[in-house]
Amino acid sequence: MSIAACAAALLPARAMETKSYDGVLLLPDDTNCLTRESASGYHRVLASVESRFRTIIVPAMGALSLPTAIELRHKAEAGYSVVLESGLAFAGARTAERQCAVMSKVFGLHVELISDDVINDPAARVSYLRYRWPKDVLVRQFGQPVAVGGSQCQPMAHWGRFTVAAKKSTGSGRVIFLGSPLGPMLMAQDREATLLVRQILSIC
Repeated sequence: MSIAACAAALLPARAMETKSYDGVLLLPDDTNCLTRESASGYHRVLASVESRFRTIIVPAMGALSLPTAIELRHKAEAGYSVVLESGLAFAGARTAERQCAVMSKVFGLHVELISDDVINDPAARVSYLRYRWPKDVLVRQFGQPVAVGGSQCQPMAHWGRFTVAAKKSTGSGRVIFLGSPLGPMLMAQDREATLLVRQILSIC
């Protein structure tokens, strides 16, 4: 079975359309305008990339089902890099709660919305995320980031005192969680976001 066919089986056919670019699989939710926007940003970057990868990107996810998450974990265990880009800041409360539970159960990621009481925290006045891996760069946030942590997680980016992006080895692959979508920034041709994503893909 081809890579694209395998990925297509991961997600509901009417909700998702699998796009493959030199081994990078994009799994956008075509019923959600944010995921389509984010996927378009990745399309722009991937169109100019010539190398081949074993990477699956779920752009601005907001309603990843438990069976789909389990299949993605299996892909990571088999050697893929699975990039989970959060869209939780734009999801309803129930959807966000379910998604956080799935992240915990399947990937061992502790994901949580940053509560409104951080308004007095200096982080609330920071409009950039500070990435330390794979490149030391400042990237403008898109929506309020969500915090991430968990056993064996390695921080990638911070928003004030909060870790908002992390990576974790899973089997022979890895899972990367982005607490603020990069895709919309790619669509806007943001230089730093583009450099960062290219670097992530080159390592994956």
